[in-house]
Amino acid sequence: MLTPEIAEEAAKRQARVGRLYRFDWIPGPSRYWSGFAPLRTLDGQEWKGTGDVIGLGQLTALVNDSAPEQTFTLSGVTQEFVDKVTGSEENYRRRMAFIMLQAFDDNWQPKGLPRVTWWGQMSTFIVAEDRSDGIKTCTITLQGESVLVNRFSPRQSYWTDPDQQRRFPGDRACERVMGMTDKTLTIPGR
Repeated sequence: MLTPEIAEEAAKRQARVGRLYRFDWIPGPSRYWSGFAPLRTLDGQEWKGTGDVIGLGQLTALVNDSAPEQTFTLSGVTQEFVDKVTGSEENYRRRMAFIMLQAFDDNWQPKGLPRVTWWGQMSTFIVAEDRSDGIKTCTITLQGESVLVNRFSPRQSYWTDPDQQRRFPGDRACERVMGMTDKTLTIPGR
């Protein structure tokens, strides 16, 4: 559901709406938007203008209980940023990412609060370097899974061998659990 401000803009012949992106990395969240200048939204958040530096794969709605992955491309990031984020998988894996819409008035000032249109968890992170023209450019391709991807998974699992094998392949700790139900164990030496 759209906010009244975004719905009003969407009904116009030329809508003044911008896309905002937030990535919750471990070093700290990064906020970007599709414009060129810095942006301060009405909730006090600062967003870095990136123009076309951030690419976005096609946004796909949830259809037939499938939650497709979302692809983000960040171009021109610094090596320092890449080193911070890729230092450990926990810096990005299972961390949240958001895509939001922000409505603007006729003077391109924020109108209303941003509305989240997609959110998910970051899963894969690929860094590519381009050294053409003697300039090094880093491009990050990031995959994210919708938060709805596991909505039908049980919250808790059982102490069964199949569940244990899914979590830790080759582990033999639970292979005899079913045979031990309602059984008295005798501990030697007691």
